[in-house]
Amino acid sequence: MGIKKFVHFLILFFILGAGLLTFFTILSGGRSSGTLGKFYWLEADTQNIGNAQNTTRWTNYMSCGYTNGNYHDCSSRMAGYPFSPRDNFNTSANLPSTFVRHRKTYYYLSRVGWAMLLIGLFFILCTLIPSVLALCFSIPSVLVCSSVFVWLSWFFITLAACLLTACYVKGRNAFQNDNRHAKLGVKNFAFIWTTVALLTISAFWYPVSTIIAKGQRQGYIYGNKKNTQAQNYDYETSSSENNEKFTNDANSSGYPLVENLQDNQIANNNNNTANINQQPANPNTRTSAGKIAFQKTNRDPEVIKKTNMMSSKNTDNSGAIINDEQNPRVITTYNNEKQKSSDSNKKSFLQNASHNKDTS
Repeated sequence: MGIKKFVHFLILFFILGAGLLTFFTILSGGRSSGTLGKFYWLEADTQNIGNAQNTTRWTNYMSCGYTNGNYHDCSSRMAGYPFSPRDNFNTSANLPSTFVRHRKTYYYLSRVGWAMLLIGLFFILCTLIPSVLALCFSIPSVLVCSSVFVWLSWFFITLAACLLTACYVKGRNAFQNDNRHAKLGVKNFAFIWTTVALLTISAFWYPVSTIIAKGQRQGYIYGNKKNTQAQNYDYETSSSENNEKFTNDANSSGYPLVENLQDNQIANNNNNTANINQQPANPNTRTSAGKIAFQKTNRDPEVIKKTNMMSSKNTDNSGAIINDEQNPRVITTYNNEKQKSSDSNKKSFLQNASHNKDTS
């Protein structure tokens, strides 16, 4: 991460340098004296060409005679001053023939190259804002904006460099072919091509940085998702282990589980229903062991059906299962059946007693 930040800071420095060099290239020749007067595109021998001086220099804003390190007899100033000797000197006498035949070529190469230089400077300035933000925040969208602007600035600066180089190199060759001295302004061309080199490095770095940032962001998101899934798995595993431990503790402690309680309640309901169907017969009827003998009583099938239905619905108002001993409907039915059985037994006992009396 430290290396990436260092490289990004270095690229930002390159963009600042490219902007500064482009700015100086645009300002070159703005004045005929001082530092700006030392920058020019072409210097050529123009002796015996109309009203031209012996030596002439072309800059971005004018053409001037140059003698003993000083400018003199300069043309009117204008931004994007065209390189067209025929138009600059208002004559075609003694001019190299190429300047006459291909006048528009030189004229438009210099003019369009100047315009591309201005557009390139604009996009360099636009590149600085997202580049500074990308230095602080490694956000893919910011890096994408930086990539777009730096590629646009690279395209227009490179186009300007190619057009201006083609224009003035052709002009120098035309003067030299006419046996005249001519040379290029080394400083201007060094500035503009250094700018192209700096922007080229920057243009290739930003897409790489964008891809790295997107990969790190996707890896971060995937890592968080994986951690979340691992946490969920651990939670489910711990929950199942806790449930199993709870079941083992409940079985070892002797306390029944909820499922066992419900099964026991259903079994109790069935047993209670069977107990209701069996009532003691004559209290005096006992087995050989002295125990009271039980026999099934013949009761009304409708009563038995209603009793079973109410016994199967052993739930309270909330829907929870309750025991028969707690169900008021079962208790009421059981008491009614018990009362009927008691009355029947009393009646049978009285009949037996009356029969024994009559017999005696």
